Amino acid sequence: MGLIYFFITAIILFQFVIVYAIAEVYFSCKNTAKNTHKRVNSLSERVFIIIGLFIALGLLIFSIYSPAIFTSQLENSLQNNIASEGQLGDKIGGLMNPFISMAAVIVTGLAFYAQIKANKLVQNQFKIQQFEDQFYEMLEIHIETVRSMDISNTITGKKCFTRMFSELKLIGKVCEHYWPENSNKTNKQTEISDVMYKIFFYGNGHASDKLIDKIKYKKIFDCLKVIEEYYNNNLNKKINYVTFNISQILNSEDSFEIDLQYYPFDGHVNRLGTYFRHLFLLVTHVVNSEIITSNEKYKYIKLIRAQLSNHEQLIIYYNSLASFGKSWHDKKYFTEFRLIKNLPFELADFGCSPKEKFKDYLNKEDLMVNSLGKPIFDEYEKY
Repeated sequence: MGLIYFFITAIILFQFVIVYAIAEVYFSCKNTAKNTHKRVNSLSERVFIIIGLFIALGLLIFSIYSPAIFTSQLENSLQNNIASEGQLGDKIGGLMNPFISMAAVIVTGLAFYAQIKANKLVQNQFKIQQFEDQFYEMLEIHIETVRSMDISNTITGKKCFTRMFSELKLIGKVCEHYWPENSNKTNKQTEISDVMYKIFFYGNGHASDKLIDKIKYKKIFDCLKVIEEYYNNNLNKKINYVTFNISQILNSEDSFEIDLQYYPFDGHVNRLGTYFRHLFLLVTHVVNSEIITSNEKYKYIKLIRAQLSNHEQLIIYYNSLASFGKSWHDKKYFTEFRLIKNLPFELADFGCSPKEKFKDYLNKEDLMVNSLGKPIFDEYEKY
């Protein structure tokens, strides 16, 4: 009987090692998975499985020695009675089977538990792969959209944003200088930002007639007309641009030199409309994902932000100040996810400034931070 006990114990220990090895493989795969969202802490799961295995092992080992414990007197009394040895065997089997069955139930349950978790992990990794494939495909489309952008077949790629921002700033300065005196003083900068961006986006033509009261802002549009005529009259056709200082037009001390390398105020809705729709969709794809954590979302947003030049971020910021761009703020893409974290404050000196727009995020230390205590902008502390 001692030899039988030895073999049973060896088999049980072998099974224990196999189950534990399977569990270790599962946790190893889990720890290398990219996604950590909605998963149970690996340490607690590991402890749960190990405790279950030890309970099962304890029951199995106890089942081996239970006959010796419970039948020692019966065995001594029947050791010389061959006819009664069958009863002793039945007794031993009856004592061992319940413990073995309980151990089997525990081990089987743990095996099903590990299998279910492994299946969920595989499914989750597949969903992450789908998310990443779509993300990088959309990111590539965004990059290609910028690369293929051009103005008048002379300015291409990211240089378009540098020139477009100069035009936007010119419009902003004109709006500030000729803003109606009887307008609302409380929201003056907000209204200026809305009007100037709509002029920049839709142009000084029929496209903006239904969006802007051109009678109310007549002086602004008259000034823009003067600049258009100045461009036509002074265009150096050899180099195809006009250089002038805004003080020449506004008769003010506000000095701002600009190179107009294309006909101004013709609108950018055709090139920027697609750009903003796709960029907003790309950011929303990351933010609304349910399979990645907040920290992982920020990592993907950083990849998007890495593609944005400073002038792109400026254009995006002023787009958000227009009435049709409020979703950037409503969804907190600038604050919680810091999409325009590299915004150069020194260039955003017209319309509603970032410091004014995000003043509600100033903390007691006069730092502009989001709900997580993270700085919204890199350059804010300089100002």
